[in-house]
Amino acid sequence: MFRFNVQITLQLLIISTVVILITLSPSLNVIPKNLIQTSFHDSQRLVELLLLGLVLLQSIFSKHHKSDFSTNLIVQCGLYSLIALAIASSFFSISPRHALIEISLFAGLSYLAIFVKNFYSNHENKHLMIMRLSDVFWASILLYMVSFYVGYITAIASNTPLKWPDPMTGFSTIRSFNQYQLWTLGLVTLPLLTFDSKNANTSRWLHLGLSLWMMLLFYSASRGALLAWTFGIFSTTIIYRKLAWPFIRIQIFHMTSGFLIYKIFFLFIPSLKGSELVIHTMNRTTTNDRTELWSLCLKLIKDNPFFGTGPMNFAWVNNTSAHPHNSVLQL
Repeated sequence: MFRFNVQITLQLLIISTVVILITLSPSLNVIPKNLIQTSFHDSQRLVELLLLGLVLLQSIFSKHHKSDFSTNLIVQCGLYSLIALAIASSFFSISPRHALIEISLFAGLSYLAIFVKNFYSNHENKHLMIMRLSDVFWASILLYMVSFYVGYITAIASNTPLKWPDPMTGFSTIRSFNQYQLWTLGLVTLPLLTFDSKNANTSRWLHLGLSLWMMLLFYSASRGALLAWTFGIFSTTIIYRKLAWPFIRIQIFHMTSGFLIYKIFFLFIPSLKGSELVIHTMNRTTTNDRTELWSLCLKLIKDNPFFGTGPMNFAWVNNTSAHPHNSVLQL
C-alpha cells in the first residue's frame, strides 16, 4: 500500500514538473532569484535535474521496473556493451567527471522515455491524454509568442532594431529555440486534425497561432531547421501517402502564411517607418565555422576510433564550441 501511494505521488510530481518545464521555462524563470542565485539557464537545468531525479526515484517503486527493459538476450548484450563502452570512453577522456555527468544525464533521459511509454500504455483514455499534452504545448507557445510580439511592437514603436535573443528569452542560442520549435510543430497541429466543423472558430484561431509560430522559424533564419522540417514532410508523405495529406496541407499552408507574415512584419512594416529590423537572413553564404568544426570532429574520430573523446569533452579540444554542430559526427 505504501509503495502504491508513493508511486502515485511521484507520478503526480513528475507530471507537474513536466508541465512546468514545458509551459513556463521557455519564457519565465521558474526559480526566483531571491530563492537561489542562479542564471536563467541554470534555473532551467535545475528543473530538468529535479524531473530526472523524480523519474529515477519513481522507477525504484515501479511495479514495471523489471519489465522496462527487453528480455531479449541480444538486446541485453547490446545494452550492456553500450554501457561498458560509455564507461571506458569516460575513463579515457580528458575530463572523466564531465563525461560521467553526461552519461548519467542520458541514463535519466532513458528512464524518462520509459516513464512516458508506461504512462501512455496504462492510460485509460489515450486520445484525451494526447490532447491535454497538446494543450500544454499550446500554453507554452502562446506564452512565448506574447513575449516575442510584445517585444516586436515595442521595437517598431520606438524604431529600435530587434536583436536576438531579446525578446526571445529562455534559450542559450537561437538554434536551441529552433530545436524546441521543431519539437512542437507537429504535435500542436493535432487539434486541427481532430476538430470537427462545429469548432470552426477554434480552428481559425489555431491556424492563426500556427502561422505566427511558423513565422518565427523564418525570423530565426535557420536553414537547417527549415530543411529538417521540409525533409520530415516529404518522409511523412512517402511513408503514410494518402493518410498524410491532411497533415501535409496544414504544414504547407502554415509555411506559406508564416513566410508572408515574416515579409510583412520584417520588410514591409519597417520600410514604412524607415527602419531595419532584420539582422540576419537564411541567404547566408558563409559556412567556414561549421566546416572547421566538422573537420576537427573527423580528425578526433580518426585519432580516437574506439572510445572517442568522451561525452561532453568536445569543448576540451575546441575553445569556441561545446559540440560539433552535427549529431551524426557527435555520436
